[in-house]
Amino acid sequence: MNDLKEIVIFFKDITNFSALDVASDLKSRMPEILDPIIFPESDKNPIFIFNQNQDIKIEVDKKCVRLGLRSKYFKSLSTVVFDIVDAFESVGCSFNRIGYVTSIFLSEKYIDIYKKHYLNTDNLNDVLELNLSWYLKLQTSKVSLNCWEKIITNKLEFPDLLVQYDINTPVDKEITTDMKFIKEFFKVSEDFIESRML
Repeated sequence: MNDLKEIVIFFKDITNFSALDVASDLKSRMPEILDPIIFPESDKNPIFIFNQNQDIKIEVDKKCVRLGLRSKYFKSLSTVVFDIVDAFESVGCSFNRIGYVTSIFLSEKYIDIYKKHYLNTDNLNDVLELNLSWYLKLQTSKVSLNCWEKIITNKLEFPDLLVQYDINTPVDKEITTDMKFIKEFFKVSEDFIESRML
């Protein structure tokens, strides 16, 4: 399995924009996302998606923008997110929350390493699969971030160990999605993730 980073940026208000204009702006900023698919407007379906490039995908609906990235784009994560925010802000849309999920697939040999590190393995000799998670807070200069750390095996879906971090801004705290906050959000998140890897 390949590592994946998924970001969701939530619109502050009900959005009203030209899908064609915003999609064209995004493509001009990031030509590698190729051509968009634009859908008839609906409350339930995406408004437009970019899904031709397997390493970067963007989906937009009336509530949020979802972004999926493979390793090729990990180093430019903040820039890609800021380009998306800037494209929408240029047509009067703003965002008030951000969520970030990092999925890291480690080889099977790490399953026992993580089991022994986090659990009393004497009680788990017959355990075939595991799904551990815990919640904590991370601090930025402006807001505390929610963070779920998850350790998962699922032999039916993948042979590896999945280590996942789900980090987001609280529902009751509005944020300003300027470049300074975006950079800090990802730096705090990435520093924490790096500190937790065994």
